Amino acid sequence: MRLFLGISPSVLTIIYQKIARAVEAEVARRLKEREEIARQEKENIVLQGKLREEEMMKEEDQRLPTGVLTQHRDLDAELRARLTELEEK
Repeated sequence: MRLFLGISPSVLTIIYQKIARAVEAEVARRLKEREEIARQEKENIVLQGKLREEEMMKEEDQRLPTGVLTQHRDLDAELRARLTELEEK
């Protein structure tokens, strides 16, 4: 049996196995962390899209339908014409 720094091969094997398990656990933890960050970013993108849609819908709700202003102007002009007609009589 050959000793490395005074440590027997069986003890070195155990140490290497523990190191390998620790490295695997750390890699798994980091991968899980990255996956969680990616999932959260996707959720944020979806939420931002929904918020934009809601804002656009609110803006559309606040806008007058097409033609409302021209109808209002037409009615206003008609009422003014009738008023002047009545004033002339």
